[in-house]
Amino acid sequence: MDRMPEKTVPSRHAGMRVDKGVSDLTGLSRNQVKRLIGRGDLLVNGVPTKPSITLKAGDVVSYTLKAPTPLAPRAVPLEVLYEDDACLVVNKPSGLLVHPASTRDEVTLVHAVYERFQDIDGFDDPERLGIVHRLDKDTSGLLVIARTPEALKILQDEMRARRIKRSYLALVEGCVPHAQGKVDAPIGRNKRARHKLDVTGDGRRSVTHFEVVERFKAHTLLSCTLETGRTHQIRVHMQYIGHPLVGDALYGRTAAARGQYLHAFSLAFSHPTTQETMHFKRMPPHFFTRHLKRLAG
Repeated sequence: MDRMPEKTVPSRHAGMRVDKGVSDLTGLSRNQVKRLIGRGDLLVNGVPTKPSITLKAGDVVSYTLKAPTPLAPRAVPLEVLYEDDACLVVNKPSGLLVHPASTRDEVTLVHAVYERFQDIDGFDDPERLGIVHRLDKDTSGLLVIARTPEALKILQDEMRARRIKRSYLALVEGCVPHAQGKVDAPIGRNKRARHKLDVTGDGRRSVTHFEVVERFKAHTLLSCTLETGRTHQIRVHMQYIGHPLVGDALYGRTAAARGQYLHAFSLAFSHPTTQETMHFKRMPPHFFTRHLKRLAG
């Protein structure tokens, strides 16, 4: 059954754009809010609105949430490093989408989570479940997933405040000359190919820090830390500095069956209920480490 929640805008949200203010007020993502606005399903004082309209204290926001269609659980091997009633940490394998995209036919991490935790419920968007942050399909590594809407809101706020720390191992083409560095270059849509992103003057500020872990004859293994979290950020920034990721068919020089050599090996965040600092590390998958041994040999 569809439902229409109502929220009264408090003074602390006055002056905010509708998309940002309603997201903060309800726990919906800004993309969810924009979709509601686009469908005419979000009203301010009973009138359809636009994302850029600013809120005033006392405004009444109402929105129609369509009854979610639950995803069918699908059996997918899932390495869970940590779990409790609020969240879980998983090691996503390369080749697995995080959540359904244009089609619901492909098995995703969300399907696997439903299979293991069939009591997980209460999310407005079941296809996003409790996903706090994403990894590309062909990027492996650590993700934190919320098990309740309340935990999701807290962790999303932590992500927006850049308090969730993520580090990656990236194997890139060529020999990076500097022991460490920072790429501070805005990222936006490629004007000719909408599925790609580029460093572009009108893009969003994007910052990647890197440090050399090991050099090989024609490749370099880097540790990359995200200061911002844009889609494809490391892949775009490495291409921008002339050292694209090995195996990256979209931004690199050569494609590999396993995709780009990129692994989220370290994750740190404050637990959404206990505020305890949680820190996890996972080495890259076997195909990644085997390739490093070949390069070293």
